[in-house]
Amino acid sequence: MDKVLSDKLEIIGSHGMQTYKYPEMLNMIKNGKLHPEKLIEKTITFEDVIAALPDMNTFDNKDIQVINSF
Repeated sequence: MDKVLSDKLEIIGSHGMQTYKYPEMLNMIKNGKLHPEKLIEKTITFEDVIAALPDMNTFDNKDIQVINSF
């Protein structure tokens, strides 16, 4: 957040975004204007969650971990 404040950056997200705006957002992804895959730090298996979950409250990771195998 220090970087956001010092560089006067704006954070735009989808939390609370109205559902009628989803098609516009999905089209932006489809057309290459948005790149949500850049938010994923790594993918983990369901078994990896046991080890990863306790560390998530330290906020050491920079991005999102996605469970891609159940």
